[in-house]
Amino acid sequence: MKEQTMRFTEKELELIKLTFKDDMPLLKAIRKFMLQLNLPEGDDVILKSKCKGDVLSLLHKCFLPTIDGNAPINQVVDLMMTLDIINKTPEEALLHIKARKLLIKYLGKQLGCFEGENNDISLEKMSDIKDTAEETFINLIARNTIILLVENQLRDLNILANREEKTDDEIKEETKKDSSK
Repeated sequence: MKEQTMRFTEKELELIKLTFKDDMPLLKAIRKFMLQLNLPEGDDVILKSKCKGDVLSLLHKCFLPTIDGNAPINQVVDLMMTLDIINKTPEEALLHIKARKLLIKYLGKQLGCFEGENNDISLEKMSDIKDTAEETFINLIARNTIILLVENQLRDLNILANREEKTDDEIKEETKKDSSK
């Protein structure tokens, strides 16, 4: 059995290809949904028909990755470990940690909305001026990071869905070229 080299299994990669290959309207509908943007009725129908079951589990894995001991080496990731706090004071780091906790809570609730749950956290209101500078800072960092994360995950899904698989002959030819260098 071929060893898995990325955090997505062969089955998940096949699902990504089946679901998202050449389907920019679906990816954009997911973006609108995840960012609480206006979702036209047609996009709503697309989401309800496609984002359930295994596809919804895949979206959870993309947007809210969790530490998985069975993942290939160097492929373990969650949203807290990607937080850059090394060169920050504890006080500065704490604000970023609070923002990341808000991001995780938002994403969890928004993904729950696919199954009819409610999200009481408004992405749009995260850019409002709050009662304290600290709260405003935390909310704005969370908001901006949510947008970047959604964009990055959708970009990755699009790349994985539309990548060309190499044939055995192409792989052998590349190996031959590499060994002659």
